Amino acid sequence: MATFIIVPTSENNGFDESLPERFGERAFRLPNGDWLVAFPGTSEQLANEIGIVQDETNHAVVLRFTAYWGRATPDTWAWMRENGDFG
Repeated sequence: MATFIIVPTSENNGFDESLPERFGERAFRLPNGDWLVAFPGTSEQLANEIGIVQDETNHAVVLRFTAYWGRATPDTWAWMRENGDFG
């Protein structure tokens, strides 16, 4: 499954409720409000799935990534190990 980051660009986007409901453990909220999501499609397909294409008030950028590095909480690294596609 591909790994994506969803970067909200509008307030009150509803992702805190809708993403865990829709994707379960395949969605992980970062402390700053961005979301990591494991999804078996493209960035465009995920954007359509979460409704940002049709909704004129709910804005976000959806990016697929294939590598990572940095400092984060242990649960962030655990989620990426379990859900990421970083072959």
